[in-house]
Amino acid sequence: MSTSYEERRRKAQAAAPRNNKGKVVAAAALVALLVLVAVGWAIWSQQSHKSEVAQKIANASTPPNATADGGGIVANPGKAKAGAPTLVIYEDFQCPICKQVEDAVGPTVTKLSDEGKIKLEYHLRSFLDENIKRAMPTVPNPDSSLRSAAAASCADAAGSFKAYHDVVFKHQPEEGKGYTDQQLRVDLAQEAGLSGDALDGFQSCVQDKKMTGFATKMEQVGQQKGNTGTPQYLLNGKEIPFQTFAQDPAKLEQAVAAATK
Repeated sequence: MSTSYEERRRKAQAAAPRNNKGKVVAAAALVALLVLVAVGWAIWSQQSHKSEVAQKIANASTPPNATADGGGIVANPGKAKAGAPTLVIYEDFQCPICKQVEDAVGPTVTKLSDEGKIKLEYHLRSFLDENIKRAMPTVPNPDSSLRSAAAASCADAAGSFKAYHDVVFKHQPEEGKGYTDQQLRVDLAQEAGLSGDALDGFQSCVQDKKMTGFATKMEQVGQQKGNTGTPQYLLNGKEIPFQTFAQDPAKLEQAVAAATK
């Protein structure tokens, strides 16, 4: 009786450490599993969010900062101070004079825009496509003005309109050569700072031609508004000849100061 009891006691004591160890291992395994589940959920949530952001950009058919009449895009939404005048710029991305004026006064326009001293609108025209095709029927990219305007509209959906606008003009091709799809979808977008989810959505938007309709509308509204050529600068609806400030950008700042309420 005594021997049997002692044996049972020894067996119980010997088994106890193993049972406790088993419980510890099981608990650790459970904690590890919960950690893996939490990490997996975080990764899935992040990827899902990124996918939603990219999808929203990819499916946009109207720029979020389009003007009310659909004729342009506001480049500095929410930045203009009270009483700041509106500067409307009509441009065609293939227009050589537009680039010359942009090179000369672009930094000043950007400064005025960033400081909230103007509400800045770009109204992108695409009439040069037809002019170039008539003059050079075999051009490799006959719709470059329309495609670049549409791509810039996609860039607005991706939150980088102004940066993309500036880079497109910086790399304006020789007349007749036009912008390639590689430039518009990849090279210029990356130089403008688009990356990750924003770049993915932008590239889908461009590839699927989501903004072609809006770019076409900008051209139509420009005609309806009476714009007969580019570049044209309007300050609170009044034309200010670009020749007056192309050589001296300070004159543009003076004109803006005079128009400020």
